[in-house]
Amino acid sequence: YDGGITTTPQEVVTPKDVQELQAILRDTERYPSPLRAMGSFHSLTPCPASTGTVVRMERIKRVLYIDREKMTVTAEAGLQIGQLAKALRKEGMQVLLNIEIGNATIGSLACCHSKDAMDGVEHGQVSSYVTRIKWVDPSGELQEASEDTDPDLLYLVRSSYGLCGVVYEVTLRIKPVEIIKFDFEV
Repeated sequence: YDGGITTTPQEVVTPKDVQELQAILRDTERYPSPLRAMGSFHSLTPCPASTGTVVRMERIKRVLYIDREKMTVTAEAGLQIGQLAKALRKEGMQVLLNIEIGNATIGSLACCHSKDAMDGVEHGQVSSYVTRIKWVDPSGELQEASEDTDPDLLYLVRSSYGLCGVVYEVTLRIKPVEIIKFDFEV
């Protein structure tokens, strides 16, 4: 982000799908720990820094499904929120929060804190509106937490900062596009 954090990983990998991501986590000889997922290089913390392996998620970035009945969108973790907003806008929808970091990835926003939203909604963090997260755990197995199946685990994963593994898919709440107006008093 600002060049204040550097990293010297032994390996940098950019998987193209979940199966490749699983293979990376399973092959600890080729991809040494600590293994860290990296989104869009925005973090002001050393979370994605590693002397082992850095997994860049930028190739896993599709919008998978928009559910108008449940008012959710499911997308891959490497998708940036600005890209998601653009895709949703074509469908007359938007994410619940407007945050200023358009290049933050959905995966990082799902399990890390974001800046508070600019609009005055109930919760100021994107992760508060995540209804399901899928990740690959450190042993390479697929895991999932959702409001329907395990809300207590979902609550923990939403603020796990990637300690559970590498997030590959996220479902979050959406709403119809609405016009917002801000009045400022000087």
